[in-house]
Amino acid sequence: MNPLKATALDAVAPQTNDERFEAMLNDVRTRARQGEFDRQRHISQDVIDAFKFHGIYRSLVPKRFGGDEASPGDFCRLIERISQADGSAGWVASFGMSPVYLAALPLSTIAQVYADGPDVVFAGGIFPPQPAERVEGASRSMVAGSIPVAPWAPRCWGSVSRRGMATSSICRVWP
Repeated sequence: MNPLKATALDAVAPQTNDERFEAMLNDVRTRARQGEFDRQRHISQDVIDAFKFHGIYRSLVPKRFGGDEASPGDFCRLIERISQADGSAGWVASFGMSPVYLAALPLSTIAQVYADGPDVVFAGGIFPPQPAERVEGASRSMVAGSIPVAPWAPRCWGSVSRRGMATSSICRVWP
């Protein structure tokens, strides 16, 4: 099986100590050295899919939402292994630490984020903070003004998830 052709649904738990994970690391290393990611200015979608397959993005997700609830140390060691293959790929894989950002959200909102499974990949800018005001009759606060788009997240344009949930400063990438 080509480790870059698997889907996240094929993964049940992190698969990082097997031949397929090593093959993925070697493939990422080779492609990075050939300049693929630099030319594209982003990591290829099949690499993101491989990270999902190997459970990178579900690593820190709580078990109650289908994740693996790995320790921060285990997650950091995993990111270090990927970063040794390619620093940019390691950085993209590190988006798996998103549960730390999400922890401040209401539990019902977190449940919506993981409603389709724990392999959620997103990136977004959290700075500069934007003012919000409560609008009468609205169930949520409204953010006024414009929020600069992070130049490192060129595929991060929407502010509403496919479930219609407002994501404000969180923008889903690579659904």
